[in-house]
Amino acid sequence: MEQKGNTDSIVGLVTRLIDDVERFVRAEISLYRAQLFDRLKEAQTAIVMLIAVFMLAQATLFTLLVVLVLILRRWIGIYWASAIVIGLAIVIMALLASAALKRIKAATRVSEGDE
Repeated sequence: MEQKGNTDSIVGLVTRLIDDVERFVRAEISLYRAQLFDRLKEAQTAIVMLIAVFMLAQATLFTLLVVLVLILRRWIGIYWASAIVIGLAIVIMALLASAALKRIKAATRVSEGDE
């Protein structure tokens, strides 16, 4: 009979341990989540500024492309100037996209040691 009492108490201890670990993990997740949202709130102004910078950079690149067309049209006409600038932009985009995809593929590659 004494053995049954020890078994019940061990089962009870293990059950309490599992409950405590579960509560601990939930508390840690809540803490990390709160810290993440706090940091995001602090970074909110910086994120808005970065979005503004991105929009200005886009506008600047667009202006640059238009200016290139206007400069080139004097010598080769508006249609050829447009075709050249568009062609160059497409080539640059393709090169950047290819390089980005290679980096993403390398970063997400799973090797045998990672498993």
